[in-house]
Amino acid sequence: MSQLPWSHFHVAASGRVTGFTLDACETCGGAIQAPNSVTLGETPARLVALGLTQVDALPCEAFYDESTDRQACERCP
Repeated sequence: MSQLPWSHFHVAASGRVTGFTLDACETCGGAIQAPNSVTLGETPARLVALGLTQVDALPCEAFYDESTDRQACERCP
């Protein structure tokens, strides 16, 4: 279990490391980034040692959809 408030991280081609919590979209159930992702200044090896899981692709972020009064993501119909 991570000692940090994030569960996962992604390393972009640019080298930017994004820490986030993986969640499920309330509307479609797909994998999303929970709010409050951050850029981390640690190496991937250090993040894995701290208990985070590295993912190959950064999931889309959730947003609030006023028309449905629910959380949604880019994949929602």
